[in-house]
Amino acid sequence: TGQFLHESPYDSLANASVANLYLRNAQLAGHDLKGVDFRDSNMCDANLEGADLTGAALDDVDLSRSNLRHAKLDYASCYRTRLSRADLTGVRATQVHFLEAALEHAIASDADFTGAEFQQVNMHGTRADGAVFRNCQFEGCDLSRGSFRRAVFSGSQLAQVNLEYACLTDALVR
Repeated sequence: TGQFLHESPYDSLANASVANLYLRNAQLAGHDLKGVDFRDSNMCDANLEGADLTGAALDDVDLSRSNLRHAKLDYASCYRTRLSRADLTGVRATQVHFLEAALEHAIASDADFTGAEFQQVNMHGTRADGAVFRNCQFEGCDLSRGSFRRAVFSGSQLAQVNLEYACLTDALVR
């Protein structure tokens, strides 16, 4: 018996707790969701385009197939977050800690992940053309079969990363 949140009558849910809720297909585009605790929620197929999720708790949240185009995720917590096949085009996710997260087959073109940490993250088949991974830490990640054309990895550390069949054409890696 899940709880549903299709539309909020408020422009801001900042610092609210909506943990462990059924939020599939939630329509929260453009909402102020700073610091919201979404832990353990099902948010598959949600529309969060342009939403501000700065500092949000997204641990164990399923955001598969969700639209996060141009959303702000700075300083969010993403432990075991599922973003498989999500659209992260133009997202800003600086200083985010992705631990055991699933981003396989996600679209993250032109996204900014400056200063983010990626530990044990599955990015198999992810398309991140033109994305910025400046000063990031990658440890034990799977980037195989991903597309990182024109991506910027300057100052990043890559340890035990699977890059098999990944495309790094015109990527900046120094």
